[in-house]
Amino acid sequence: MRVPQGVYGLGFDNIEGVSFYRTAQIGGLDSTLQAVAGSYDGETTVSGFEVDAEIKNILGLTWELSNGNLSGRVAYLRGKVTIDAESASLSPTLTIGGLLNTLNGLGLNTLVSDIDIQDETGSFFRFGFNLRQWRLGFSQ
Repeated sequence: MRVPQGVYGLGFDNIEGVSFYRTAQIGGLDSTLQAVAGSYDGETTVSGFEVDAEIKNILGLTWELSNGNLSGRVAYLRGKVTIDAESASLSPTLTIGGLLNTLNGLGLNTLVSDIDIQDETGSFFRFGFNLRQWRLGFSQ
């Protein structure tokens, strides 16, 4: 069982940079530790539209412990995020850029800076468990 990708998905699946990967045994558990540092410059999806995204200074750490059919994982990533979503449509006649321009015109500059993602610190935290099912089968 898994929650939808939109709940915890980062919108990208590769980071350009360096990664440190270490596996070990801790008691009866398999341990995997991964540290990453780098950046991302590409596309992601906002409201169903592909937009340009840039994430600088990504630092992250994941740690997984497993024993047989049971595993647990913790992940944390942080970086400076800029998303160019101005061309993404909110309706057939309104883009995010048009909305931001309208809000600026109404003197709501603080609101615009709060919702426009330009060089903002973003972070991602994930905690999960996985239980693999036993499958028995017989063949003749």
